[in-house]
Amino acid sequence: MEFDAHSVLTQCITQFRNNWWLSAHLADILYHAKQLDDTELQYGCSLREYTLLHYASELIFHEDFWSIGMDYFMECKKLGKSYLEIAVPRIPLENQNKALRVWSACEKHGITSIGSNVCRVMSSSANQSDQLGLALIWSLQAKDLVSVTKISETILDNYIETGGFSNLDFLDQLGNNKLLSNRLMFLGKYREFHNMIKTQQQKKAADLLVSLVESNLGPPRFQITLLLDSLPLINDADENCDTNGVVMDSRQTHVLLKALEDMQIKKLLKESDMQKVETIRLALVTNLAPHS
Repeated sequence: MEFDAHSVLTQCITQFRNNWWLSAHLADILYHAKQLDDTELQYGCSLREYTLLHYASELIFHEDFWSIGMDYFMECKKLGKSYLEIAVPRIPLENQNKALRVWSACEKHGITSIGSNVCRVMSSSANQSDQLGLALIWSLQAKDLVSVTKISETILDNYIETGGFSNLDFLDQLGNNKLLSNRLMFLGKYREFHNMIKTQQQKKAADLLVSLVESNLGPPRFQITLLLDSLPLINDADENCDTNGVVMDSRQTHVLLKALEDMQIKKLLKESDMQKVETIRLALVTNLAPHS
């Protein structure tokens, strides 16, 4: 009597419909024993792949075995990747570690677009919880430059309102990733400026501040904040200053005066900024006196 693998496997599926583990592994054994071919059936795939897809679908939403489910999907050459792209976005992301593991698995299996979506979901969740640093990291992971720019601007807007940053130590670990967005680069450099001030490196801080004003990397509305930052530095002498005890030289002072003038011409200033403008202008003009 000839052994009919298809018939045996079909009966197994019928009799043990709630046990796809048995059907999937029986199909796999028969296939590797060359008793089951990979002919495409009405399911759009072979009978072996049909059973593997069902078993993988059970595993993918299991708290502990979801990664194994992804491996099983990738064993299905015909439909596995399509199923995986549908299933992965439905995997619960209970915490940062789980999300990072799901993203890593997506990278491993070559479904980078789905991995990027995982990062976007986590970024959005962190953003809604006002964890802007974490939101920025996830957006960078997704290479979502639009989101990176928006979050960087939100952090800068918060600085304008509060006069301080939340913990931005993570910026030190970004390396060349800071080059992906002008706003993120500006944020990193502006934090560097504040660190220079804290360590009494006034001359270096002044040089960096002027370069930030000239670069236009930051939001236009942030220029007034940079100009206000110049006030403590003007005529502030330390061991790094020139022989006249001036932190900012004539060229740098003129750069800041021009930036102030440009803000007025472009109408970037609010009525409430007018007193600040006069204070900045007076300080800058006064700073030119030692050079005249």
